[in-house]
Amino acid sequence: MSVIVLKFGGSVLTSEAAVHRSVAEIYRHVRDGTKVVAVVSALKGMTDSLLRQADRYQAASSSVATPYLLATGEFQSAALLALAAERSGLKTSLRYPAEVGLLAEGDRLNATPVAVDAAALKADLDSFDLVVVPGFVAENASREMVLLGRGGTDLSAVFIA
Repeated sequence: MSVIVLKFGGSVLTSEAAVHRSVAEIYRHVRDGTKVVAVVSALKGMTDSLLRQADRYQAASSSVATPYLLATGEFQSAALLALAAERSGLKTSLRYPAEVGLLAEGDRLNATPVAVDAAALKADLDSFDLVVVPGFVAENASREMVLLGRGGTDLSAVFIA
């Protein structure tokens, strides 16, 4: 099975219209017989907006809730991409990072990926054209949500690849 990991960051996902354009890129690979894992960032500006929102409640850098709030941007983008892909006829799976075993260690806002469950991804790819995974987010050994810091979606994509 031929597989490619595509990363769609905020510079690409500038709007919901850009989500639809991203599906065209995914479809091109699937049409050529390649399975795709798409790792997505939040829409452009969303993470900064969510961080400002968190700071209004408490210093975001010290709150255990911050990763959960910031991750909503990636989860939204992943869901939108999955919806658009399904609408285009692609057999699509949407997985949270914990569902593919993306584990990280370190600071909750700047953790480092250390493991991924390749068998879980392969099982999805056996049944689906596309697996969408929110980037920037992982789970730690205590099963808490953590962030991979700025550029975290890049880290997610490289680690999954």
